[in-house]
Amino acid sequence: MRREAGVLLHITSLPGPYGIGKLGRNVAAFAELLADTGFSWWQVLPFGPPAAGYSPYQCYSAFAGNPMLIDPEWLLEHKLITQAELEECKYPGSAHGCDFVWLEKTTETMLRRAYARCSLELLEQVQGYAARQQHWLPDHAVYMTLRIENDNQPWWLWQDQKLRSHDNETLAHYTEKRQDEINYHCFVQYIFDLQWQETRAMIHEFDIGLIGDLPIYVSLDSSDVWGNTHLFELDSNLKPLRVAGVPPDYFSEDGQLWGNPLYNWPIHRMDKYHWWRQRIGQSLQWFDRLRLDHFRGFSAYWAVPADAENARQGEWLQGPGSSIFHYLFADYGHDAFIAEDLGEIDGAVYELLEELKLPGMRVLQFGFDPDSDSHHLPCFYPDNSIAFTGTHDNNTLLGWLWEIDDRQRRFTLDYCGFENSSPDWGQGGSDSPVIKALIRLVWSSASALAIVPVQDLLGYGSDTRMNMPGVGSGQWRYRITDEDLAKIDRGWVRNLNKTYRRWRKRKLAKEEIS
Repeated sequence: MRREAGVLLHITSLPGPYGIGKLGRNVAAFAELLADTGFSWWQVLPFGPPAAGYSPYQCYSAFAGNPMLIDPEWLLEHKLITQAELEECKYPGSAHGCDFVWLEKTTETMLRRAYARCSLELLEQVQGYAARQQHWLPDHAVYMTLRIENDNQPWWLWQDQKLRSHDNETLAHYTEKRQDEINYHCFVQYIFDLQWQETRAMIHEFDIGLIGDLPIYVSLDSSDVWGNTHLFELDSNLKPLRVAGVPPDYFSEDGQLWGNPLYNWPIHRMDKYHWWRQRIGQSLQWFDRLRLDHFRGFSAYWAVPADAENARQGEWLQGPGSSIFHYLFADYGHDAFIAEDLGEIDGAVYELLEELKLPGMRVLQFGFDPDSDSHHLPCFYPDNSIAFTGTHDNNTLLGWLWEIDDRQRRFTLDYCGFENSSPDWGQGGSDSPVIKALIRLVWSSASALAIVPVQDLLGYGSDTRMNMPGVGSGQWRYRITDEDLAKIDRGWVRNLNKTYRRWRKRKLAKEEIS
């Protein structure tokens, strides 16, 4: 089995003057860094348009792209905005900061201006794209139009009952009246897809593969649920009967109450998982592989009464099992999928993984319990696994090392051959000897693919973590600068990938060949 390595960094965290990372040249620059240091994969978080809280795991659509990622410089090059309007898109705050409210308003203004300058040729391209995306885009465009008209309220709070219930005749009349606004939302998605396909091609020029992230659930406040209520567990008033979450675990003593509606799996099974197959197909047009978030939900899922205060009150219910994967494998092959098998995992989940032969995940930070032989301890990693120093939900390695107790830290340092008595065990930065030792543990393991968040390559602390599960505000804002990226010890990383046979020789970009 080929040994490879990758880096976890969401597009929003990239450097740039526009408030968050954008598609385009900064993406290509980071891909060049990955190729230069011998990496094969770049893992990102979900790309959907985020709803309240700006979590990429709670989006208005499972098919649409995030408009805030659209590159204003691309719009300038295509004469859709002016130089003065480009300047207005530049974030006035810190290069490490992120103000999603400002960003959302600025993006809306920018895209409205761009749409007003559309040529007839571009409008025809938008219409052609919408025709090819009939399975999701018309509903999404109408949904976003209606949402704005209803003071940005979710669909179950809209004034018109027939529009709330997705009455086809009423929607047909509404669409005729609001066609220009609906076309605007189609335009936004076309521009996103066009930019991302160009950006993806640039990444592929460096022989870097893309790992996307597919949340198992969709947001209740989404065009997916509004347009397909029969596919979800809703009552006669279109309210959720039960919602998704997870029981108490490492991340939260009350569990996590996600609030997503649950799937009506018997209906999905009856139509051969048609909606799921379309969703996966859309994602694989953007990415080369997909991490299936909360894979254990395909085996059994935690169902919590809709009125519960926390996730402790839930129960396990049977998921679709292997039946859905027979269709997905037939459509898209086996190698496209990675199972996120973290959290409370039982024998049935392991049996499903074994049956499907999917690689699961191992997370270094979960392995160091002095009193148990955790399968997250690197000496136990199987080759058919993806090993991580940490995920977007974890603390950074340095932050974690500081927060664990003395006994666990002593076991960790002993395991990686680092003297616990050394005064610099807590040293951070890209030259941190203890962080390098911990990364080496993952790289030297048997796992076919080893992945490190960029914060760990830099040896950064808790203040740079991407998300803290269970904390509602202030998440998903981590950003790096060009100065940060310059601190990565490229020579050490090259040697790491070569030493542990994870190096993949880069393919020269076109401009280097000519």
